[in-house]
Amino acid sequence: SIQKALGDYLEKQRQQFARFYFVGDEDLLELIGSSKDPAKVQKHFSKMFAGISALVIEEVERGAETQVIVTGMVSHAGLETVPFNNPINVTENPKINVWLTMLEVEMRNALANAAEQSLTGLRAMAEKGMFADQKDDFLQWLSEFPSQCGLLMCQVQWTEATEKALVGCESGDTSELSKVGENIEATLSCLAGQVLVEKSLLQRKKAEA
Repeated sequence: SIQKALGDYLEKQRQQFARFYFVGDEDLLELIGSSKDPAKVQKHFSKMFAGISALVIEEVERGAETQVIVTGMVSHAGLETVPFNNPINVTENPKINVWLTMLEVEMRNALANAAEQSLTGLRAMAEKGMFADQKDDFLQWLSEFPSQCGLLMCQVQWTEATEKALVGCESGDTSELSKVGENIEATLSCLAGQVLVEKSLLQRKKAEA
């Protein structure tokens, strides 16, 4: 009877936060028991979140109370930290399924916001001309944003430039298409150079990607 009641309780918890289906009963009980302590919860993150290894946790004194705030996430490899736009207050939301759901939403929001900003910066550089003439600006841009966003926005910018060039080709103007090709070669040359020089491991991984 007790075992059945426990099984029903754990099933209810999993229904409230679907990623709990990825952890076993013993781990889920530990998660629920440590719900107010993100530092203990995060050791199970690799089972629930493929891209997160840890959280950035801060303790903030507010009056007589110490509040636990999650301000960011650390990548699976542990190299990259992505800050949250809206930190999660675990003290005010002590139920684990509640603050983990907030974490799931904020994870997407943080990456979406970074992607939008990175594309804006890349488009501004593209309007100025060749990336080869803006090597320092391009490398600074690369270092500012998560590698996932940088890689995706490079693909978006390339697609936009290529589509624009192909429209020009329809009217017989192939100059834009030539510029796209030159820009690709210059960008690849710049990135290849970064792999060979002494840089941080994170910056080199970004260049490789």
